Amino acid sequence: MKYLFTVESDTTRGLRVFSHTHQLAGSIMEIRDRVFRPARKHGYVDPKISKLLETLGDDGIELIGLLEDKFNEVLDDHDVMEYS
Repeated sequence: MKYLFTVESDTTRGLRVFSHTHQLAGSIMEIRDRVFRPARKHGYVDPKISKLLETLGDDGIELIGLLEDKFNEVLDDHDVMEYS
């Protein structure tokens, strides 16, 4: 029987955690840009979202704004964007 063990140094583990943290931060910014920003700027590419917003009118845009406020509150509560 053969066993394979992987030994990871603290430095390697730290670099891996840093890399994942960096990816997470980038994902948060992408959520902001892809989910909330189109409502204020150029509109959504997704036809289903566009149709729903067209149906809801100003209420749909207001809803997205309220959700964006909640999103930013969560980030603020956890000091996520403090260093950006």
